[in-house]
Amino acid sequence: LWSSLQAVLHRRELRIERFQLATMKKLNELANKEDYWGMKYELVFYYGFLYFLKHYEEKILGKKEGVRDLADWQNIIEAYHQGDITLENINSPETLGFVTGLLLKQFSNSYYAKTEKDFVKHRVMKFGSKLTPEMIWKNGLLRCEELAKQWDMKLAANYWAALPLVLLAFLEAEEQKWLVAEKEKFMTAFWSGYLIYKKVE
Repeated sequence: LWSSLQAVLHRRELRIERFQLATMKKLNELANKEDYWGMKYELVFYYGFLYFLKHYEEKILGKKEGVRDLADWQNIIEAYHQGDITLENINSPETLGFVTGLLLKQFSNSYYAKTEKDFVKHRVMKFGSKLTPEMIWKNGLLRCEELAKQWDMKLAANYWAALPLVLLAFLEAEEQKWLVAEKEKFMTAFWSGYLIYKKVE
């Protein structure tokens, strides 16, 4: 915090990698405790900082394309609900993580209605483990279609429109080494999408 304040006072560029790593670790820790309100609090702080950072970069440093704040994700949320997600929407670790979060929360809601169990806790994340992009992909997404048929889950058309594109994007992410090298960005965005998802009535 103090080094960031000093950098701001001297109009230097701020790096957020350590902040993203700390946020990801805290979110994983809270997820293991099923403290979803605590996770939301962490994400409010995270996006509050990103809001500041975006305006700092634009107004003080003169950057045109800076970090995304929470308002920037609204277009992706709308495209997801309308079934209009494209591969161009999920071409970075953050956007892939965010859309994956929306997707798994939508699936998890239907899974819970059938089984009364939390999908991520029951099927994806083993007790005490730290959730990773690879676990989300292989333990979660790759099981969704099979489980949907097994439990006769009535998932909306937007879900089925997004799932194959997200699976393709994971293949690209593995090739680009995002799942390891950009894990902090992916996981923070994943929990953001997961916790922000709300069914459209």
